[in-house]
Amino acid sequence: MIVNNPNSWNGIHLEGLLMNKFPTITPIPTIRLVRQPKENEDPKMIVRSGCKSTRLITDEFVTINPSADIYKNLRHIVIEAVDMKTAVVNPIDYLDSENEELAMLKDNWTLKDNPQYVTKRLESLSKNMANLKHALKFNQVRTVIFVSHSADTEESNVMVQKCVEFVNRALQREAESNATPSRPVTSVPGFVCRLPNLPCLLEAEERLKEGNPTIVNEARCIRFPPSNKHNGFFIACLKKEVGIVKICILWGELLHCSHRRKPLL
Repeated sequence: MIVNNPNSWNGIHLEGLLMNKFPTITPIPTIRLVRQPKENEDPKMIVRSGCKSTRLITDEFVTINPSADIYKNLRHIVIEAVDMKTAVVNPIDYLDSENEELAMLKDNWTLKDNPQYVTKRLESLSKNMANLKHALKFNQVRTVIFVSHSADTEESNVMVQKCVEFVNRALQREAESNATPSRPVTSVPGFVCRLPNLPCLLEAEERLKEGNPTIVNEARCIRFPPSNKHNGFFIACLKKEVGIVKICILWGELLHCSHRRKPLL
């Protein structure tokens, strides 16, 4: 599922790449694009492009029921951030290639302390947090990828970290509430940032450990800073893993320490 992408070409291209591997990949993966089509956009563009497993969903992403049967086989979600695009250095080319809204030009030329700019930034940040939290609610999802073109850490690193901590706490509370004396909590699934297994990213991670960070930061997220030759972007790959919660062991250690504690005189 691809959410908030400004156009449908990424989904169309992705289906083409997956079909090239068929029948190696079975069954054929289905692709869902959750976005609002533009006024001048061809409503039949996906079909005319030869796509058979790609569908457009015009509902708001946060209104989609994560527990619906139609999404029980959903494994991966890619979210395009609705941000201020402060890492875009060439907005004209970006508009042309990404089919982005023209309002981006106004945002790019507006002073950062302008009240309208500040209000829009906060609204975008709130929407991104709602979308990311909602994506992490899909039980069967293995990977959630968050993509941003903002150079602001509040709109990228900090926001992702807050959402992950919020959802992981909710998952832990849910597991603890469903626990019984006969079936205590031994493991709780949670989301963590993991880098894709690519040579360039593995090398960048080694550089980070050596104290010379390049495109991988301490949160294990990918950030390309903007330059004169290319736009900047931020990518967070969140994977769902099972973390061991040693409640019984920790509780036993706590009791053991309390018995050994000397009484107050």
